[in-house]
Amino acid sequence: MAVDPYKLSDDLWLCENAVFLPKAKTLVASDLQLGYEQQLRALGHNVHYEQLQRMLTLLESLIAQTGATRLVIDGDLKHEFGRISAQERRDIIQLLSRLKDRVEIIVVKGNHDTITKPLTDELGVRLVDSFGTDGFYCIHGHKEPDPKDPMFKAAHTIIIGHEHPAVTLHDGVRKERYKCFLVGSYKRKRLVVLPSLSTIVEGTDILKDGDFSPILRADSSNVYVIADAIRPFGRVSALRRLLARLARG
Repeated sequence: MAVDPYKLSDDLWLCENAVFLPKAKTLVASDLQLGYEQQLRALGHNVHYEQLQRMLTLLESLIAQTGATRLVIDGDLKHEFGRISAQERRDIIQLLSRLKDRVEIIVVKGNHDTITKPLTDELGVRLVDSFGTDGFYCIHGHKEPDPKDPMFKAAHTIIIGHEHPAVTLHDGVRKERYKCFLVGSYKRKRLVVLPSLSTIVEGTDILKDGDFSPILRADSSNVYVIADAIRPFGRVSALRRLLARLARG
């Protein structure tokens, strides 16, 4: 069962590795990276083919929990850049076929989705460069939005993926990494950065690594950590200073 949603505002709930837009009955998730196991095994890593089932279980749980009627996959449905691997094809067909009878599915094109269109067309699923609804604008985040896009101009909130944000928390002895949301701003609009839905991608420690997305300025963003519940941890810059003090003892 997914953790309870954190109601950031009346029109935006933070869920487990996804957000829900209650007015639009829309669930938004990003960075599934389907097919990643095949690449890891080719590199000699002993991993099981299990993330598809784990993500399906989580998505079905979130759909039931929220009552969503639409699912937006905000980029990087698949992992490989230049081809569709055998595992990607199997996993994409299984995931989209199983969910599209329950919800409308829209896939926003990410930087890993350059050749995904023939497969989404085959399954009758829309693949778009961006998606807007009720003042929300979804893009993957690997490049800046078109300022002339009417959906962007009308939006009060931008939702992106791409960054795979996580934080490594420690008390001077033990360290644990947690996926998280980032909430900041971009061109006077609220910016929400999604964690990866993938169960293999651990995430990028935003307290140490630089920003991957040209849209994000992590230091001025607020952190919401996903653990036994979704918990606010304050601004990135303040959390970085606090953890540095703890590390020094």
